[in-house]
Amino acid sequence: MKTIKNLIVTSIAIVLLILKLFVGVYEEDEFFYKDLFVKHRPVWKTYFYSPRGMSDKTLSEMPKKEKREQIMYDEFILNKKRYTTSDGALNCGDLLEMYAEKPTELEFIKCEKKTKSAQVLCEASYKIAGKDAEKIENYLVDKYGMGKLYFTCCGWDTGHDGSRHDGNIHSQELVLINPNYIMVIAMWGDANVENEKGEFRLEFDRTKIDFLYVQVRIYDL
Repeated sequence: MKTIKNLIVTSIAIVLLILKLFVGVYEEDEFFYKDLFVKHRPVWKTYFYSPRGMSDKTLSEMPKKEKREQIMYDEFILNKKRYTTSDGALNCGDLLEMYAEKPTELEFIKCEKKTKSAQVLCEASYKIAGKDAEKIENYLVDKYGMGKLYFTCCGWDTGHDGSRHDGNIHSQELVLINPNYIMVIAMWGDANVENEKGEFRLEFDRTKIDFLYVQVRIYDL
């Protein structure tokens, strides 16, 4: 009888410990209502609030205690609210604007969720005028390690050995959502141009191409 009682007490203690580590309460930073949430990693802290609220106060302007509270709120509440839907799925949108730095010359076209893919979660597409292509190429090569553009067959792609050399975007916001998420970026262009007679030819000067394209993908590895 004593063994059963000890087992029940131990089980209750384990459940309470799990709840303490993985369930929290947060205070919404605009309307101040309180709600439960599930933590993405175990921490002893239970109550989360934002000392910043809806003000423009920066971390450097906060006392040490408030700064620590704001950092925890940003990680566990703010980032999750901004980048995920109510069911925890990633928001699909301007991925460069959300997770990285987007050059002003890039024009966002669309974002698609890849529900039939085992690893690709979403894919954002952008276009860039041919006259600005070299500037953007150099930026993506320097910033994200993307391969340089080479002319192959009928257009430009990031590689000349039969495979693409995508750049890697390291996003702290993405890691906080799921450490298995990675984001890659690629660029390409089609050299086929059509004249007034409906005839196609290859244009080898990419500055004369209307648009080249940039693709950003998020993978779940």
